[in-house]
Amino acid sequence: MEHDIGALSREWFEAVWNRRDDSTMARLASPTLLIHGLGEDGRPARGLDQFTAFRRTFLSAFPDLHLDVEDVLVDGDQTAVRLTFAGTHTGDGIGIAPTGRAITSTAIAIARWHDGRIVESWNEFDAAGMIRQLQSPQAKLRV
Repeated sequence: MEHDIGALSREWFEAVWNRRDDSTMARLASPTLLIHGLGEDGRPARGLDQFTAFRRTFLSAFPDLHLDVEDVLVDGDQTAVRLTFAGTHTGDGIGIAPTGRAITSTAIAIARWHDGRIVESWNEFDAAGMIRQLQSPQAKLRV
């Protein structure tokens, strides 16, 4: 069966992140999903449960989070998605006390698909830019 993985990529971000739809997450992700860039301590996250935990934690920090898919590129069984996301930091899910500050940041997610499901993904986002927006205007980010 042929799948439009470009359309499925858009559906993933709209449904899973913007509508918080767990049923779409279960339908579009392999139970053995391997996720690079979102695991703790730099290790890949494995399985839908670890992705769900990451999403829950991130959304607890930014409960009004909204993602916009800017571009989707398809190459064989892979998609590359360029995203913009925005939210208000009202929870402590990312280990930083709530600041009440609004943030806008960018991300790129590359996914490998098999039979209409994500089996592996690589995720990069502008974490330094996000942290910079959460700091007080007087604070200096040290890298």
